[in-house]
Amino acid sequence: MSNILTWTQGLWPAARNLVAVPPRRTGWLVGGLLTAFAAIAVLMLLLPGKTVIASHLGDLLTFVDAADRLARGQVPNRDFHSPLGPLAYSLLALGYIWGDVGGMMLLATALFALLVLPPTIYACLSRLPWPLALAFGVYILLLSIAPAAIGEIAPRPMFAMFYNRFGYALLSLLFLFVLPRSAAFVRRSLDIAAMATMWLLLFYLKITYAAVGGAFLLALTWFPQVRREAIAALLVSALVILIVELFWRGTAGYIGDVRAAASATGTVRGGVVGLLATTVNNIQGVYLFGAVLLLALITRVRYDYLLICLFIGAAGILLDRHNAQGPGILTFVPGALVAALAPRRDPQSAANRSALASLLLIGALVLPVAVGAAGNLAFHFLTALRQRPSDLGGSGFPGLVITQAPTSTSAQPSAAVMDVADHGCGPVERSAVNLNNQRGQETVGEKQFLAAVENGVRLLEREPRLAGKVFVPDLANPLNALAGRSAPTGVAAFNDAEITFSEAVHPRPEILFRDVDVVMIPKHPHKYPTFDLMRRVYGGYFASHFDLVARSECWDAYRKRSAINGA
Repeated sequence: MSNILTWTQGLWPAARNLVAVPPRRTGWLVGGLLTAFAAIAVLMLLLPGKTVIASHLGDLLTFVDAADRLARGQVPNRDFHSPLGPLAYSLLALGYIWGDVGGMMLLATALFALLVLPPTIYACLSRLPWPLALAFGVYILLLSIAPAAIGEIAPRPMFAMFYNRFGYALLSLLFLFVLPRSAAFVRRSLDIAAMATMWLLLFYLKITYAAVGGAFLLALTWFPQVRREAIAALLVSALVILIVELFWRGTAGYIGDVRAAASATGTVRGGVVGLLATTVNNIQGVYLFGAVLLLALITRVRYDYLLICLFIGAAGILLDRHNAQGPGILTFVPGALVAALAPRRDPQSAANRSALASLLLIGALVLPVAVGAAGNLAFHFLTALRQRPSDLGGSGFPGLVITQAPTSTSAQPSAAVMDVADHGCGPVERSAVNLNNQRGQETVGEKQFLAAVENGVRLLEREPRLAGKVFVPDLANPLNALAGRSAPTGVAAFNDAEITFSEAVHPRPEILFRDVDVVMIPKHPHKYPTFDLMRRVYGGYFASHFDLVARSECWDAYRKRSAINGA
């Protein structure tokens, strides 16, 4: 019993050591360990040379289409529309040019890891004690590199909405800058450079994250120890945007695309009811985050730090409403760290009395995300080593492995999941005039969807009347890229009902179909709500301007009448 008491009493000095200022020599060790970890994680993705997908294949193929557009010289937010920033597409394009369909996301992730590693090391070491700097740095790198959905524990590797993981990683690092800087880092210019770099990456990645980051930088002007650095970071960011605009000339288009998507979605998706639903769905995290804030209040943390911690937590709930993600408010983690390490109102108070309890609560917030990310990274690596890429009779999908991984308990069960081996695309039925599909709302399996895409590519290649630029009224349209064609300009990078367009907010048909020669109607729409809304919005125009010219097991192919008459 005495041994247990002695061990328990020894925990408190250990907890106090966790909030001690790290010696300078330790910083080099932590930086080296984080670099080594990032290198190992990236190599686990790259070395097998294959991309493993368990779900959301349609999202991956929208990225293929966008990357191919950039590789052919199209400019984001000028030649095609998207609420995503040009950084997301630039990473994809570089991965696509250097690799292929199976290597694109792996290389794009590796490139982002190179971008995020320096600010990760600096933010962690300049604001956190060295044990926490190492642990939090590993967490950020896992979040950035692992092919996992946010909040997903089951091993289901996917690259859908990769930009959300990137955005949360950058925001989490930026939030640390409200903490006092370690004495080992005396150059304020490094703070300015780091904050400006992270905010610019957020701005050119996805503007919703940049809005939160910008509001946070403005809030930092309330804190005297970092006020000048925050103002300077905002000014540097504005200057860089002006310089980039001289070459890109797409900022206005980018903001216009974001505004259009916001109009289709709503400022806050679901309104107050949606925010309450998100809070209830993440109630466990809310309790843990609230417990850390309560401990901070008891130990007399300064009120301005408590307020900014509340801002950080609320920002995560707002961001969740704009993202299709699993449970888990990721801003709770940096918010809880700030609350645990923030200065106290009474300098003489025992600042570390609640250190151990706070760290245990923070660990409970981090653990599900870290375990899910690490599990998906390991699953992706092992599966890529032992499985062969998908072979669907063509060369359009090199290095792509479709795996049947365990599904999440939170995933909604589908009434009918079609499998390619049993059903294919079904028999050819009547014409799809007015965009009426033949098979209803059956959920299309990943393998069947991949087979359907391959079937569409073959149809385009063998039918001479289908020459030109192709449009698909569905979420994904990879047919141009996989058939070696230029994609039409003026269309969206992806179509998602009530997210990028709605019945009230959508492009006029004269604009949408202006550069389109061929419309491919899927027998099994991959995302039926998108297809159904496209049918309702554009069905009349489509019926009067396009004629059926070819069919296959999976597609009805239509050509614009002006293109037929001019042929």
